[in-house]
Amino acid sequence: MRRCLSIKGMTRVENNLISELTKERTLKEIFLLIKEEWLEKAAAFLLCLICIFPLLGHFLIINLDYTRLNFANNTVGRIGVLFGIFLMVWNHFKRNDVKYKYKLTINNGLPVFLFAMLIWSVFSCIFSTNPVVSFYGDSYRLDGLSTYIAYAGIFILALHITSNELYKLISEVFVASAAILSLICLINCQQLNFAFSIFFPNKGIFANINHFGYYLCMALPVGVGLFVTDKKTYSKVKNTFRAILRVSELALLSHSLIEAKSMGPLIAVIAALFALIILTVFVNKKLLKRVLCAVVIVVSVSFATCIGTWNIFGDFKKTATDASILREAITNKESNEDTNNSESNDSEQQLLKIGSNRGILWVNAVKFIKEKPLFGYGPDNLGEAYAKAGADNDRPHNEILQFAASLGIPAAVFYISGLVCLLLMLIKKFKRISMEVLCSYCVIGSYLVSSMFGNTMFYTSPFYFMLLGLCYARIREIL
Repeated sequence: MRRCLSIKGMTRVENNLISELTKERTLKEIFLLIKEEWLEKAAAFLLCLICIFPLLGHFLIINLDYTRLNFANNTVGRIGVLFGIFLMVWNHFKRNDVKYKYKLTINNGLPVFLFAMLIWSVFSCIFSTNPVVSFYGDSYRLDGLSTYIAYAGIFILALHITSNELYKLISEVFVASAAILSLICLINCQQLNFAFSIFFPNKGIFANINHFGYYLCMALPVGVGLFVTDKKTYSKVKNTFRAILRVSELALLSHSLIEAKSMGPLIAVIAALFALIILTVFVNKKLLKRVLCAVVIVVSVSFATCIGTWNIFGDFKKTATDASILREAITNKESNEDTNNSESNDSEQQLLKIGSNRGILWVNAVKFIKEKPLFGYGPDNLGEAYAKAGADNDRPHNEILQFAASLGIPAAVFYISGLVCLLLMLIKKFKRISMEVLCSYCVIGSYLVSSMFGNTMFYTSPFYFMLLGLCYARIREIL
């Protein structure tokens, strides 16, 4: 009876729409009503939300207490996990109940190995010496298993972004947020700093200059990618405005990177830009001038900022010396050279001090790996072990060592295997990739170089897993 009724004043199309919406449907029919682009836009919205969290410090950070910010990131991540479960059901109905034979290949290696790493982290948490800390994370890093699950959710959301427009939107929001944060740090006005919870301009909203560096070593290469791949319109005004915007973003991010005085992220950005210059020659030679222009802007602003603030050449020299000490230590260990005790002690002391005293963290991390090679000490649970070793830190400051020591060697192998699959996809499809894809890889490369000197953190790692998922989603679409 209800279907036969026609509401006065409504068109036939409107009546048909109401009839369709009120019709009884099976669960499968309801799922099939949901369009793929709706899901993609929902995922993009959640990722954009994460990107603007650093600008919401007034609401999410109170007196250097990051609990609210962690809760916000984790909430989006957990929605991402539910989103992934929903997609599994949706894809099942979309395939019309046809059985799908799953096979591990290079093309699906990254998500498969990361999932294996997450499952291994669960066992590591169960067998941890302190399961509570391993699940929730310690009070400073908040980087336990519950946060790992959130990272997985963010990665899942990013995997579903296939539209170039949505990918660019997320990149725009991410870079714009980082640039605005950098601008506020540059202005250094007390009222503005309070409004955005910036306690130290060289740290941004973060608790440590290195953490700000991790963030910037992703934001700056993304900004370079936008600068390089921007397409001109027929409007000169729009083109001029966009050019000014891009240059301003690069300048602000470069300035903040130098002000942070974090050597690892700086080396990472240099490596990423160098790789971008070389690979652009093979991917799209026409855009080489744009790449060089972006590099000139970054280098010029960086050197100008260094004047009177950072003896960068002195730090580069120290880094080269540290690399020589590390290489010599590895060579001596492999060759088992006989040395007297005094020389051996001197070499050991030098090794412990390399990398701004990271040496002692690396050496002890290797020791911890040997002690618990299978499941490690548990997520975010190396603090007590480092305290007993007399180290003034609770992480190795090297993410590979961190995963191996806290989660076990298999977890680190899974992580490396996933990244190798991502690299092999690039090599396999290199002749067909676009500049957007190349820039995505350079962003990931930048973070990975930085991660050799840094740690995962609850407020920087979400951006890495977002960008990692976006990078994979783009290369996956290339046949």
